[in-house]
Amino acid sequence: MEINGKNLYDYEIEELHGIVRVTTSRIRELERQLRYDFGVGDCVSFTTPKYGTIKGRVNKINAKTIGVVANVGRQGFGIPTRWRVAPSYLTKISPEELVEQA
Repeated sequence: MEINGKNLYDYEIEELHGIVRVTTSRIRELERQLRYDFGVGDCVSFTTPKYGTIKGRVNKINAKTIGVVANVGRQGFGIPTRWRVAPSYLTKISPEELVEQA
């Protein structure tokens, strides 16, 4: 892999740490911007390996995650479950799509 035309293995440790710091900072900035796309009460969906697609409502916006409440269970009649999800995994959906889950 190359960065600025230089092979990754040619960098010194200090330079690599600098690249990691800049990359981490940029990721945090992008996630912060994503957080502002959502508001409390918005209908959202996300996918999990165990439960598949989960649909719910945003109930809290934290520093790194967004709190979502969803009914998980057979045909959407399960117990209301709280999820903490990174904004990058969320997709806004219409309220009609949320009702279709039940």
